[in-house]
Amino acid sequence: MGTGKVGCAYEPALKDLPSCTHKPMEKRSFVSLNALDKQIDHDKALTVHFPVRALNALSSEVNLFGFDHIVSDNSFFKPMGGKTEIMELIKRCDQGEKSSDLLYIARLFPYKGQLKFIEQARPELLRGHTIHFYGSGGRSTPEGRAYVKEIEAAGERRGIRVKVHFLVTKQELLAHVCRAAGQILWPSMDSNPRAGAISAFWHA
Repeated sequence: MGTGKVGCAYEPALKDLPSCTHKPMEKRSFVSLNALDKQIDHDKALTVHFPVRALNALSSEVNLFGFDHIVSDNSFFKPMGGKTEIMELIKRCDQGEKSSDLLYIARLFPYKGQLKFIEQARPELLRGHTIHFYGSGGRSTPEGRAYVKEIEAAGERRGIRVKVHFLVTKQELLAHVCRAAGQILWPSMDSNPRAGAISAFWHA
């Protein structure tokens, strides 16, 4: 079971959904999931939740729908199913010679691990490469701007070339994905590779 359409579960959605008469994060606010839950005989079915969004109401601590098991959010890579446009762009990647760039794509917040990566990486393994950090959040707040400066300073201190990018178009991001030597995915920090398609143009 996944979350499905969250409907009224998010506070920002309420202004767009005047029909919502219940509070966010209560059962009825998860429109699709609540409808599915009503069809299940929990005495006869084993229900397992694979989290798509890190919502407290669907965590193992709260477990709003009484799932028998909730898979840890950091234990698996989440798929890119349904991202037809993005997958078509990737298929058209240039198969020619790749650059020495390595891409780390995630919103620019400490919990996404950019700074920790630069501080823990072995510079000799990254010699000749440039780490390109794509993501939003770095310019919108004083804390975000300070975090970006920390990343850049850590790279300079440790002899690792880094470049931080902010909002870009899908085409710009995917073009760089195509010509890059590879992407950095750190599942213990962020188990969601869909970030490679959304984080760089998510307005934070």
